[in-house]
Amino acid sequence: MNTLRVLVVNNDSGEAERLAGRLTDARHTALPASGLQEASEALLVQKFDAVLLDAALPSDGVADFTAKLRKLERSQRAATPAPVLSLSSRVPNGADWCTGERGVDAYLTDSFQPAVLFEAVTSLAAAIARAGDQPVDADR
Repeated sequence: MNTLRVLVVNNDSGEAERLAGRLTDARHTALPASGLQEASEALLVQKFDAVLLDAALPSDGVADFTAKLRKLERSQRAATPAPVLSLSSRVPNGADWCTGERGVDAYLTDSFQPAVLFEAVTSLAAAIARAGDQPVDADR
């Protein structure tokens, strides 16, 4: 896998498009979504390697969204789970990303580099699959 298919979720559609553009410039495929409802609809139509959330999205909504995503992946027998990452200031100084909580698999710094996103997604997909006993397709 050299590129990622990323669903970028932000309540501000302009910001979602800006982040999607940044990922597209790094040769990833990114689809902007305005909010969790639009993101949920996108998941029914297309497979993504990762979901990137804005930090301002409500944590209860994020937890529900992630639970629905995992249920969808199980029902579709997805070979590889899509990690849910969130932009956050919670990342410790010096780290590029850290594990998450309440429906978020990991946090990325607001100024993340696309290569860091790729590294986090690759690592997290394997960990999520092991935790859920799902097979992982190493070539994705």
